[in-house]
Amino acid sequence: MLITKEDFKAYINYNLATYDTDITELVRESIALAENYCNNSINSKDVVEIVDSTAKSFLSNSNDLRDIKCYNKNGDNWTEIEDFNVKGRQIIFNNWNESINGRKITYSCGYTEDVEGATNEYPLPADLKLAILKIAGALWNKRRSDGVASEGIDGSSINYSELWSADITSILDNYKIIHL
Repeated sequence: MLITKEDFKAYINYNLATYDTDITELVRESIALAENYCNNSINSKDVVEIVDSTAKSFLSNSNDLRDIKCYNKNGDNWTEIEDFNVKGRQIIFNNWNESINGRKITYSCGYTEDVEGATNEYPLPADLKLAILKIAGALWNKRRSDGVASEGIDGSSINYSELWSADITSILDNYKIIHL
């Protein structure tokens, strides 16, 4: 995990093992809530997007994009193309052709875990890590007090203003994508 239970326990200055399983799940949920709010991948993953044949396409993610490959659809086959530029999360195809039946874009995005003794080329930014730890801290503090009115990701919604403070939102807004 990008943020471990040890990271969270150090953040809240807690050293007992009593709630280790709960803490691990709490951190996992906090990362997922941050991803959901940002509409952007935080955990590293490989992505395949099928897009139309316009001259420009916007990728669904923007955090540490890498290994981007583009393909044109020719009948039932995909042919790799190299004549494109990347600007942020925008792909600009240089030799645009209306007759192309579609495009496929593959890439990796998100941040990778630190591995002892190795250099991490895509580390989780410190401010984003802090925001996720603060989300986990807010959930941790609510677990026995007033409780969270709604919690979850798939199919449920959360009122973020009730869950976390404006300082967390201001950090997460730096990683947020708005799809139009």
